[in-house]
Amino acid sequence: MSKRHQPTSWVKYMDIHETAMDRFHKDGIVINDSLTWNLSEFPVVILSGQIELRGGLILEVLKSLIVTNHTKKSRGQIQSQDHSYNLRKKGKKNSAIFRYDSWHVHAKKGHEERFHKHVFDINGKETEIIEFKLKDWPELSRVIDEANQYYLDHLAPKVTGPASRAKRKKRSSVK
Repeated sequence: MSKRHQPTSWVKYMDIHETAMDRFHKDGIVINDSLTWNLSEFPVVILSGQIELRGGLILEVLKSLIVTNHTKKSRGQIQSQDHSYNLRKKGKKNSAIFRYDSWHVHAKKGHEERFHKHVFDINGKETEIIEFKLKDWPELSRVIDEANQYYLDHLAPKVTGPASRAKRKKRSSVK
């Protein structure tokens, strides 16, 4: 099993999560988030909510984790179980971009792998399902990085001006 998907201490897990989210907020990638931790079904913990990203993107998060080895003296170990990370455009119907999913298997669609990614075209129509092994499954921070790359590739304003024109002119004069 990939080391990044093995059980880790609750304190370390929360520290990694908070550090990553703080960095995304500081860098202007995350505008706002409504992520909440639900402990009502302990030892199952649910992380859910939305992350508003720059460029009008929304990442919907639903993640279940399990706590083991919990005692009065120790918070125990925590490990991710199931995930759904759904990226879409804010306020638009049929605006799904991608969804990482491990809540179900799509045997009818020709694959049996629990960990998979749904990819959608610009009209929100599913175009592909990509299977993953657990060792290749992205953490939330990697999904946020991928969403930010989508923003940079498809939604960010294109830089034009004297510097851009100079680079184009230099390339066209090279023989």
